[in-house]
Amino acid sequence: MRVSTVYAAVRVRSTILAMLPLKMGRHLPNGGREYFNHRLAPVLSRNPNRWQTSFQWRQMMQSHVILRGNGISEIVPGPRGFVDQLVPLHPDHVELKDQLRDGRLVYEYRPPGTGQLRRLTSDDVLHLMGPSTNGCWGLSVVNLMKDSVGLALATQEHGGRLFNNAPMMKGLIKQTAGRAMDEPAQKALANSFARAHSGANAHGVAYLPAGMEWQSIGMSNEDAQYLATREFQVADLLRFLCVPGVLVGHADKTSTYASAEQFFQSFFTVHLDPDFVMWEQAICRDLLEEGERETVFAEIVRGGLMRADAKSRAEFYRAMIELGVMTRNEARGLENLNPIEGLDDPLTPLNMERGAGRDTGRDTGRAPEATTSAAPVASTQMRSIVAATAARLVNKEVARMQHEALKYADNDALWRQSVTAWYERFASEVARDLSLPLPDATAYAVRRREEVLVVGVSVLEVWKAEAGGALVEQIMGDDSCAITH
Repeated sequence: MRVSTVYAAVRVRSTILAMLPLKMGRHLPNGGREYFNHRLAPVLSRNPNRWQTSFQWRQMMQSHVILRGNGISEIVPGPRGFVDQLVPLHPDHVELKDQLRDGRLVYEYRPPGTGQLRRLTSDDVLHLMGPSTNGCWGLSVVNLMKDSVGLALATQEHGGRLFNNAPMMKGLIKQTAGRAMDEPAQKALANSFARAHSGANAHGVAYLPAGMEWQSIGMSNEDAQYLATREFQVADLLRFLCVPGVLVGHADKTSTYASAEQFFQSFFTVHLDPDFVMWEQAICRDLLEEGERETVFAEIVRGGLMRADAKSRAEFYRAMIELGVMTRNEARGLENLNPIEGLDDPLTPLNMERGAGRDTGRDTGRAPEATTSAAPVASTQMRSIVAATAARLVNKEVARMQHEALKYADNDALWRQSVTAWYERFASEVARDLSLPLPDATAYAVRRREEVLVVGVSVLEVWKAEAGGALVEQIMGDDSCAITH
């Protein structure tokens, strides 16, 4: 950490992860999800142990992962359940010893100072792991980049000596005329000159006797390629630590505001998001009970990370609210504002309602009223959206059935079991993507399942040619949500 580039890069990655909310949620039967007050929530989001806040603990653990390749905390049971505290263990004092036949890993931990060896298994720790070659223990980035760090330290020390005038003279006094000076006179002149033009007088006006001339022999940084070497070392270290230069104060001459914005987006997508997924999956694997893992999940909320300026946020909220995708209270929640009564229902634009612009005259006995041109345009746009979504679902369905048919070509029982299980999950996806009631989506999934099981994979070509057309006609043509083939 004595190299500023390493310190800055580790601080950026660990601090960003530590500052974002870490919440516990669960999947709902209708395909939705919600956050709730799970027993792990106060441990992970407030006080993981007696002396650290959630921010401090997560920053420390992520720093261990970045530099050592592993972040390990011992699980301590107590009043809050079998995960009452998460006590961080420095990975330098932990050694992976074995893997049991049931897959659990065995660790040995030797606390600093005491020397008392402790044996732990996967059941006893939360293990965050970076890139690995064996799947059990992460690679130490410190070891991988030790040569680059060593060169950076050597360059840094050389720079200190260079500017301290240790390796070279700044100049010499040359006699150009007159009688040559003997050695005592030369030393006296040099000492006199040094006293008069060093320390507080270092940048004063120099006076030389007649016949004497000052000649500079100081070597510039450009001549020594010192700065170029340091530039290369910074870029080399940043490659190891996966951080763009603009985030640690190192930017090349071509960087602009627009390119920096793209760096941030790329950094989030390529490097930060995988870190978040690693944390979420490790928490579910190590801290949740067996029966919870199908429905309960941990999530690092990314929303605040890509937070735009006030004008862009306002335009985004307006569009999402007007389209009915987000409620007004949900938008208020993203701005840390309290909900207001009556703002929990999504808005539905009139020209996007089912059958918008069509007055059939039912119940009134009068003729339908004329409609404006906006309704047909909205209806056409809505049909295009539904058709694209239905086609995507059908393509996914066909691809999955083709895959399952090849996988279980020699086992009809497993083929039927796999198809049945997949369509049970597919119903929720259809309901979500097409805004259908779950019973109607389930009826559609059951019908498709029976077709492929009875007719066989030959029906997939019919589905591909149909491209969800029948489904689109039913959704757009009827006021009901029933799905017919």
